[in-house]
Amino acid sequence: MSSDRAITTEKWLTAEVLRELPIAQLVGYVQSGTEQQISDAFLEIARRFEPLLRKTWKTHGRGEYADFAHDVFARTFATLARLNNPIAFPAFFRTIVHSVAADQWRKRTPDEVDVAPETLEERPSDMDEMLVKGILLRSYLEHLDERQRQVLEWDLIEDLPSEEIAGRLGMTSGAVRTIKSRALERLRAIFSRDAAMIERLRKNMMHSGRRTRPYE
Repeated sequence: MSSDRAITTEKWLTAEVLRELPIAQLVGYVQSGTEQQISDAFLEIARRFEPLLRKTWKTHGRGEYADFAHDVFARTFATLARLNNPIAFPAFFRTIVHSVAADQWRKRTPDEVDVAPETLEERPSDMDEMLVKGILLRSYLEHLDERQRQVLEWDLIEDLPSEEIAGRLGMTSGAVRTIKSRALERLRAIFSRDAAMIERLRKNMMHSGRRTRPYE
């Protein structure tokens, strides 16, 4: 499916349709759909990224995960209208996660402890490698077929071993590894294509005198 398709005039989006839509198109529904489409599309965005948030916070977070996740999605919904270039959602979402994580660190640091503000800003960056990899992966899974998508979700997001994935899918571990390898090869090609497109957008905006980032 192309991410730049026009928004459909259909009022209802079935769960099956939502699961196949690219992130950029879901963003389009949130920004300019009907009330029901806005709700359905944003819930699908939250469904895709919640496991990643949970995994990241479990490893690097501090405090209550429920508060963190609530603030991330509330802030995402409140500011999504600012995202003029939907394909830049990964960078937009990463910025919000970092901001909320920094706020959580501030809340959880006792007043009597002397911690420099820059230290509080740096602590959320500890999660950055996992976060960036996960956001990019989750943003592009819809470009894969159903089996490839499921294998990568279980392997890279839920950390299931190949043997367990093979058992769930009724295939050998070798077949799972082959599916994973082909899926990652396809994702690398898509990453390269979109990175080149965003760089062209950045250069065009700089040339025209605009200094804002592509996702603003």
